[in-house]
Amino acid sequence: MSIELLAHSRTTRAQILRTAFNTLVCVQPPVESEGVITDADADADYFTSVAGAYEREVACSWADVVDGTRRAVAPVLERDGAFITSGVTGVFVCA
Repeated sequence: MSIELLAHSRTTRAQILRTAFNTLVCVQPPVESEGVITDADADADYFTSVAGAYEREVACSWADVVDGTRRAVAPVLERDGAFITSGVTGVFVCA
C-alpha cells in the first residue's frame, strides 16, 4: 500500500504544482534507492511522522496505517533480520 500511496502522492503534487508554475521538471536518479528497515517501531514512527502529508489520501484512519505497517514489517524482521524497501526518489524543479 505505501508504494501505491507515494506514487499517487507524487502524481498529485505534480498536478498541483503545474497550476502555479510554467515549467515543472521532476529530477530523479537513474536507479532506485534501497532502504533497510531493522526496527518495526522506528518504521512505524516514520509513518506517524508523515501523517500530515498522506492521511487525507486513505480511507482508513492513519493509526490503522501505522499499525498495519508495524504488523507487516515485524514478521519479516523476525525471519530475515531486515525489511528491504526500494523506491524512486526525486525532486520537482519549478520555474
